[in-house]
Amino acid sequence: MQRVEEGRGLSAETLLALAGALDASKEELRTDALAVLAQWLGVAKGEVTAELLIQRVDEAQRALESEHIMIPLQPVTTSAHLHAIFDAKALHFDCASESDAVLDAAAELKAYLRDLLDVRGEADAVQQRAHERDAFALVEALRKLGLVVAVGLHEHEFRVSPSATVPMSTLYVIVMPKDDVRAFAAMRNDTPVRVEC
Repeated sequence: MQRVEEGRGLSAETLLALAGALDASKEELRTDALAVLAQWLGVAKGEVTAELLIQRVDEAQRALESEHIMIPLQPVTTSAHLHAIFDAKALHFDCASESDAVLDAAAELKAYLRDLLDVRGEADAVQQRAHERDAFALVEALRKLGLVVAVGLHEHEFRVSPSATVPMSTLYVIVMPKDDVRAFAAMRNDTPVRVEC
């Protein structure tokens, strides 16, 4: 192991033992990560530098941000995180799952949040807190299924005609696996908006 850590060669037996311990193939352990990275970047192996990696990451970030709206997401860990529903005029709900139990629980949360959009102006502070707690109980049901619910409020302009816009606030609610929590929701700039009446 010391030879491996120091970057020196190792015997076939040691390679097999290491592969078995790491549950990997010999080929995976022999992979030259720098060569793979160079191929992915489209440069020679000797041209891979920290500066090049930073440059390419920055380029990818700029390209992503030029084509998408980035909405910061807050994982819902308390009922207070759901207060944003009372500041929203629209709801975007996303749950990418094929599990019936998850889809059923997510549908309940989505329906409840849509109902809250309809009554948001009529609820006083005490009623709002009660609704937040009720919605959080639905979030907790999803958490017990191994998911995280995250929310983000996006303030933007909604074009109602070629020359007129109105202020809009959309609450993004994303249901995702707890081992794949995202910090942002990325929506394409040209995503059409569907208005439901």
